[in-house]
Amino acid sequence: MHPQAEGVVEKLGPSRRFLVWFFVAGACAPTAFMLLGWIASTYFENALSDSVRSWEGTVLWILWPTWLLMFDAEHLGTIIPALLLSAPINGLWYIFLGCVFWYSCEAVKRIWKAISNS
Repeated sequence: MHPQAEGVVEKLGPSRRFLVWFFVAGACAPTAFMLLGWIASTYFENALSDSVRSWEGTVLWILWPTWLLMFDAEHLGTIIPALLLSAPINGLWYIFLGCVFWYSCEAVKRIWKAISNS
């Protein structure tokens, strides 16, 4: 990472820094899943259709909800715009998941603290 970018991220509070990293992970996820799907498709036939109907499909919907944008992306000319559109949307989804995780952990800490103080 660029040194100036690290300084900006370090100046943020822990919750915002957490969300920035979630956005980056979410923005990179579509490309990573496209590459993993391409690699898996060379070894397993019908990997996508099988995974959509099983527990992997549920994980796919949670981790990459914008995969529907890739249905018509068959060539590089359609894959790149689809990835450029799905990356920030997926990043926002990861921010939402990060907020849910962050505030759930905070609530559990408060409940645990209240139980231990009683």
